[in-house]
Amino acid sequence: MFELDSFVVRASVVAFSAIALACSSDPAPSSRRPFDQSAGGMSGGAGGQGGAGGASGVSGANAAAGAGVIGGVGGVSGAAGTASDDDRLNVHIEDGSQLAVEIVTVTCPGDCVEVKAVARGGQPDYHFTWEDGSTSPTRMLCPSEASTHEVTVTDTARDNDEFGHAMETARASVNARALDCTPPTPDAGAGDECAESSDCAAGQTCFEGVCVGEGGLRFSLTWDQDTDLDLFVRMPDGTEISFIFPNRGGGMLDVDDCFGDCRIPGGPHVENIFFGDAPPRGTYTYWVVNSGTVTPDDFRLEVSAEGVVLAAEMGMLAAFAPSSPRYTFEY
Repeated sequence: MFELDSFVVRASVVAFSAIALACSSDPAPSSRRPFDQSAGGMSGGAGGQGGAGGASGVSGANAAAGAGVIGGVGGVSGAAGTASDDDRLNVHIEDGSQLAVEIVTVTCPGDCVEVKAVARGGQPDYHFTWEDGSTSPTRMLCPSEASTHEVTVTDTARDNDEFGHAMETARASVNARALDCTPPTPDAGAGDECAESSDCAAGQTCFEGVCVGEGGLRFSLTWDQDTDLDLFVRMPDGTEISFIFPNRGGGMLDVDDCFGDCRIPGGPHVENIFFGDAPPRGTYTYWVVNSGTVTPDDFRLEVSAEGVVLAAEMGMLAAFAPSSPRYTFEY
């Protein structure tokens, strides 16, 4: 019985040793595939992250059994090594507000606006070339007429053992245009007294007993005290029109009262800024400044588009007060 037990023990030890030796032995070099996509390695083949088993590092056998991760996470595919749409080089053009634009507009021919080409994806560093040969990502556009401007961007090729990337190219363009800012011609008789619009010249209307230019868009101010109030209008592109700059961006201050003697002592007094037949679209800001020394009873502002009054404001200013509130009008 003892001899039989000893034999069983020795047989078990031999069998266990054989199993341990088989587990600890290195497989032949030809069967080792530590980073092969089919074996579920880390690189997923030439493409890096994707592939069967891919980024999880699960073996090919386990992946086939359902334990692996099928495909990579975005980016570069495992088998072919091609980039996803998110990783490809792309470029767009932004304005000063960092908004992507396809069209930029300036108020008058020769006015300028700055744009910037912004590249993403691919492999930095990026290299920019505009159609005029300039190589800065920023560009100052000063169109005198409608024009198209294109930028080409290339990224940087990489060729090493860890990561290979072929140079990519992307393009974007922006159209630039300039509005016709030919100033309206002040009609004869602007500022004359009137009882109705028929008393005024063509292109004028009668506002508070005074002939003023009408145009496609009109901002009118009236008050009664013999003091100097001034009307300011800021266009959508930031251009301001007032007694300081009375003729800009297609708008004109055609009636300016009480800068010396008032036209009609005791009022009503009027200031008027009007635009031609095609005013720029957008948000206009307008306000009143008291440049005189007498506190006015009150003032009234009126905004008219194509002869229709669309907005009206009233207020009061103390002597040498900075200004009224800033009012806005969307045209």
